[in-house]
Amino acid sequence: MIYKSYIFKTSFLNWLSITLILVVLIWFSRAISFLNLVIENGIKISDFFFLFVLILPWILIYILPISFFVSTLLSLNKLNNNSEIVILKNCGLSNLKISKPIIFLGIFITLICYFLSFYLMPLANKQLRISRNTIKENYTNIAFNPQTFESFNGITLYSAKRDDQNNLEGIIINDQTKSDSTITITAQKGNLVVQDDAVYLKLWNGSLQKYIFESGKTEILKFDSYVFNLNNKDQEYSDFKWKPNERFITELINYDILSTDEQIRALRSELHKRINEPLISLIFSLIISTIILNAKLSRRSNFGVSFWALCLCLLYVITLIFSFRITDKIDNIFFIPYFVNIIFLATFLGLMNANFYIKK
Repeated sequence: MIYKSYIFKTSFLNWLSITLILVVLIWFSRAISFLNLVIENGIKISDFFFLFVLILPWILIYILPISFFVSTLLSLNKLNNNSEIVILKNCGLSNLKISKPIIFLGIFITLICYFLSFYLMPLANKQLRISRNTIKENYTNIAFNPQTFESFNGITLYSAKRDDQNNLEGIIINDQTKSDSTITITAQKGNLVVQDDAVYLKLWNGSLQKYIFESGKTEILKFDSYVFNLNNKDQEYSDFKWKPNERFITELINYDILSTDEQIRALRSELHKRINEPLISLIFSLIISTIILNAKLSRRSNFGVSFWALCLCLLYVITLIFSFRITDKIDNIFFIPYFVNIIFLATFLGLMNANFYIKK
């Protein structure tokens, strides 16, 4: 019917607009903290933008229900201000039928949150950890001070001078990353370059001394130009021990049998959160629709009704968070978050057409 399309379209556009605004605000707030690193240390801005993209799934899981709550209040209050709710009720439509577009949108957002929670968020979190490690390593490697011996990743670096363009003079490098030998490099000049997720030091007019432990011999090589990789090429990200929020659902269920009791509890807690948290949007749709459609609304002010809807939604969220905190400590009561969601779902579905009234 026309009214369903109208209510859904209004709510969807409001939700989409509010979501975009919140995402942009968060991106700007995070970008400011990294601005000095980009300007002063030559880190590529594309790397930090990529990090913002990777944190987006985690942010959206919490932003989507908030933006949906605000958009639903705006949409239903607009319908009331235009007397459209009264008209729909006079046409014989029940509260449940009027709220169907809102509930359908809540289900749609819930499905998006499940996709984010089950797949996109752990995938992004894994890549985020790898990218952060790479950028942190690169930043550490190029942020050393001149006339100071700096050590990182088994490499000691010294330069007598350094300018704003990362040009170096009087360079000494000691590389102890190999198990069978140690390398000492000296050069008159050099330049730091960040390329392909690695930091390279281009050297000119120097020598390379390689000391081999087994034979006790030293090999000396003089060079006009030489490129030295300051990153640890041998690092294997497959060896990472992934955190609970970096694991897929199957990894949370099929955990390592050698995991400790504390680790198993953390994995189970994360699993229950992944299942229950996406339902927030659906329950918000029921709470808001029930409160507003059963209220004695006015074209002048509906602040009291909106306040009641806000309080009940906060009560639900606080109760759900509290249930998570309990299950984090006690394994045998893992069902409490499910119980909370079922209680709120059943209660507000039952109250939807109860014909009670809330005064302003």
